Amino acid sequence: MSRLPLRTIEDAPNEAKAALINAEKNNGYLPNLLRVLANAPVALETYLTVSGINARSSLPCLSGRSCRSPRQPPMAAGSVSPATPRLRTKRLA
Repeated sequence: MSRLPLRTIEDAPNEAKAALINAEKNNGYLPNLLRVLANAPVALETYLTVSGINARSSLPCLSGRSCRSPRQPPMAAGSVSPATPRLRTKRLA
């Protein structure tokens, strides 16, 4: 089975370069997920678009307020959270 290469800004397809440059500027480094997605520029664009939508929205807490901590700044589009909590799911029989 072949593996997808981790692209750099220099060897990424032209369609993905601007997005990778912007993501590196936002994060201070280029996350591996974005380096893999750069192999398919449409997939990279889709991921960054959905990330931007998620970054500007939130789910209400039970109290009706935003669940985001007041000390936690909103993430920029293309940013990768270092500690994204995993959702617990119930197993269906």
